[in-house]
Amino acid sequence: MPAESTLLASTDGCEAQVFTIGPRAIGLQCHLEAGLETVDALLEHCGADLRGGEYQQSADAMRDETPDRVTAVRPILDHVLETICDA
Repeated sequence: MPAESTLLASTDGCEAQVFTIGPRAIGLQCHLEAGLETVDALLEHCGADLRGGEYQQSADAMRDETPDRVTAVRPILDHVLETICDA
């Protein structure tokens, strides 16, 4: 992570999950914009790359959990975009 960055979120699987550099740059190791259509397209084109692992969801889990995650994450995405645009 760049020295001038500010860490905002981390997880066991990703030490620098979300960080900012100044008021208009953000680094995300997640997909706040992803909805069910995006997940379906990802699985259609890259589903064979899923090999399992401690920090990797199964295709079924991705499909099952996406609607609830979109509902939870959408306000965060809106806030991030508003903050960047207002800076």
